[in-house]
Amino acid sequence: MQKFTQHPEGLFNRIIGQRFWYTMKSRIMLLASCCVLVSTLIIGGLYYERIRTTTLDQAELKLATETRLTAQKFHSAYRSISQDLEIISLTPPLQGIIRSMSNGGIDPIDGSSTAEWRQRLETIFSAVLASRESYFQFRYIGAEDNGREIVRVDRTERGLVTVDANNLQQKGGEGYFQSGLAGRSGVAHFSDVTFNRERNKIDPRKIPTIRGTLPIDGPDGERFGMLVINVNYEKMLQAAFEEIGSENQVLVLNGLGDYMAQIPGSDGNEYELQMHSNYSKPVPAAVQFIMAHAPEEGFIQNPESVAYYIRNSGSFDGLSSSLTVILQVPGEVLFAQSTLIRNQVLVVGLVLILACMALSAYFARLVVAPLHNLANHVLRSEGSALLPWLPTKRADEIGDLARSLRHRTLALDESEARASAIVENVLDGLVLLDENGRIESFNPSCERMFGYTAEEMIGRNISVLMNSDIEAVLCDVLQEDMHPENKKVSEPTRELQAVRKNGDALPIEMTTSALVLNETSKLIGVIRDISQRKEVERVRNEFVATVSHELRTPLTSVRGSLILVHEFIPENVPATVLKMLAMAQKNTERLIFLVNDILDFERLEAGKMEFALAISDINEEVRRAVDLNQGYADGKGVTLEVKLQEGTAPVKIDSNRMQQVLANLISNACKFSPPGGIVTLETAIQNGRIRVSVIDRGCGIDESFASRIFSAFSQANGSSSREAGGTGLGLNITKRFVEGQNGEIGFDSVKDEGSRFWVEFPISGDRVRRAETLPPPMSGLLSCLHLEDDVDFSAILSAGLATCVTLTNEVRLSDAIARVKQEDFDVVIIDITLGDENGLDLIEALPNPKETLVIVLTATEDRVDNPYVDAVFIKSRTVAGELMTLLQDLIKRKMPPAVSDSDKSPL
Repeated sequence: MQKFTQHPEGLFNRIIGQRFWYTMKSRIMLLASCCVLVSTLIIGGLYYERIRTTTLDQAELKLATETRLTAQKFHSAYRSISQDLEIISLTPPLQGIIRSMSNGGIDPIDGSSTAEWRQRLETIFSAVLASRESYFQFRYIGAEDNGREIVRVDRTERGLVTVDANNLQQKGGEGYFQSGLAGRSGVAHFSDVTFNRERNKIDPRKIPTIRGTLPIDGPDGERFGMLVINVNYEKMLQAAFEEIGSENQVLVLNGLGDYMAQIPGSDGNEYELQMHSNYSKPVPAAVQFIMAHAPEEGFIQNPESVAYYIRNSGSFDGLSSSLTVILQVPGEVLFAQSTLIRNQVLVVGLVLILACMALSAYFARLVVAPLHNLANHVLRSEGSALLPWLPTKRADEIGDLARSLRHRTLALDESEARASAIVENVLDGLVLLDENGRIESFNPSCERMFGYTAEEMIGRNISVLMNSDIEAVLCDVLQEDMHPENKKVSEPTRELQAVRKNGDALPIEMTTSALVLNETSKLIGVIRDISQRKEVERVRNEFVATVSHELRTPLTSVRGSLILVHEFIPENVPATVLKMLAMAQKNTERLIFLVNDILDFERLEAGKMEFALAISDINEEVRRAVDLNQGYADGKGVTLEVKLQEGTAPVKIDSNRMQQVLANLISNACKFSPPGGIVTLETAIQNGRIRVSVIDRGCGIDESFASRIFSAFSQANGSSSREAGGTGLGLNITKRFVEGQNGEIGFDSVKDEGSRFWVEFPISGDRVRRAETLPPPMSGLLSCLHLEDDVDFSAILSAGLATCVTLTNEVRLSDAIARVKQEDFDVVIIDITLGDENGLDLIEALPNPKETLVIVLTATEDRVDNPYVDAVFIKSRTVAGELMTLLQDLIKRKMPPAVSDSDKSPL
């Protein structure tokens, strides 16, 4: 065998030149880096989540505490208003005004007038306004006269201004007046936050105002009026914000939806009040959450921030005094520490990965270097030359690999030696071809077969061994095997004609197969010298031809002669002569049967059997078989019984082969039936198939023989079988005939009760072709030329057709051709085999073949494809007497109607 000769350096360079990431070194580095990365991410992630959870828990606790303190600050502003109202309600001017107004303007207790008491109360109001920057109006409003103001002091741009009696207003239509007047005695009430109104119009300054009111009752307990402080709501909340000074964002929300947000800035905090009646900015998420949920306090967390809130209505009336305080911390501020730790972990992890890659690269190089050396030696060395370089004494995995390589190398050398021995000594020739058809390997069998040495042929094209025609065929074979996309459906084994070195022709059988070696397409050819096989086939074909011609023709002649003798024998012939004549007929039929079986078996074995399938009625085929085999059954003393399926049963079969099948089955059934027995032929349709059964009531089939009943040359043991005789080929031929017509065959048998042999065919959807109506037979002798080299058979045929034709015999093709040029013949009967000549060549010499009845009557069974042939008959293939009848029917259709039809041949 051809050894590996590629330069190892080039292959080694290609391997080393692969991308870095495909090397073992890079994989070790990548694995180590991945381990460090995964470990860093897991540990850092757990630590980061732990810090975040702890930070979140601490933030919740801290925010809750701070929120509660902040809420107290905001509620203190409401308490201050309430306390101011309560303190003023206890001052003498309030009750003095009530007494003086009830007593005609003079206080009955100390004699002070209403004006004096008003002046004293104005002084008190002014003092309170001066101390409270967020207060901008203090009033004493009476319940009478539609809520007429009694005393009023305003904070204006000019300072504190006391409103004289003529400018006092009626506030009975204001909502805060009605709710305040209806409030509980001694309890402060806070109105909704609205813009301040003067004389039923909004103050141009648009001061967001909350009004603290306190009902005032007279000595008799009746509601006299109320104290009202107008507070700038925005300033009040802002003052509370500034007092708190929280580093976190604070939001204050009242029960009406008004809120103020602390907005941290670079120059300090800013505060913005948003009133529920006119939001100018999107409502913060925390405010939305509070307005939509009922819990009194809780922790709020979202992706941007965390917050804690407390809802507290205090002890005051009015939704505006119900405050919710929210402390909010941005997530980036709250989790700054955990984020810092996460970033530090990532940086440390990256540093560790780089360090790990460097260390792993160093150690990987130490580990991989011996492997590189080993690979280099493997590529540079061949076979046993590698063994000294293998580090088999190492105790690590490289040593295991080296020992494995040593074992594999020894095994490979042994395998190569064995393969070389096989190739060198195999009887078949082996050639290895490249894709251009050049020979790369040429074994000794090829040298002996073709006469060339391997040195002479390697590098030359395979066409040297074959002629130009075969070269074209081989090129197609190479293209098919090397390019599967263009591959045709063809046999891998082909019979070719090769040429030896000395010029002698050599028939060979070549089997080709494609393969790929070192990324190059190759073609292996296995060549076998089939000259001996061809010679055997030639001899066998000659033997078959000899058997066909030299046995069938004489046997047909003998059969015809015996039939003629039997018909014309005098009545006074002794019984012994009749017995001998019957014995001769019986043995002639037996010989014909044996010859036909042998020839059929030979054609089947050679794969030359052809089937002319056509639609036929199986019932008609069964009737015909009964008619044709009735004589045989009568000779055996057996009655043939027919049970047919109603109607027609169309199947696609070869009618002639089907008759052979039925004849074999009927003859077998008759042979094994007792005298006086009945053989039944029946047809039945089941599951879309037609079954034909041949049933006998004989001895049955022994179980030991059942498995071999369809095998060639098989016969059952026993006296009955020996008496029946035969070649043992009948059922084997029958089975192959049935399967050749796409049918199935089988049997059922009971010992000493009989057997049922059946054949099945699928029912065809086509209709049965009815036989064409033939014209009525005509009478009158016709001229007939019989081309037949067996003069005896021609004489028998002449006697059998004496009532139809005047027969002229020619034994040579040349004489027959000369005869048809001189005379006109109505009928021409041709035997194909005439020594080295073909009788069908006579057809070309006929002056008018279309008007001539051409009948082929031959011993060979080759298919006749000639448009001028009207009928083909095989000698001895018909039952006794049938051949002459068939020929007479064909010939009489050409006879003139003048002669009577009554005179018929006994054959």
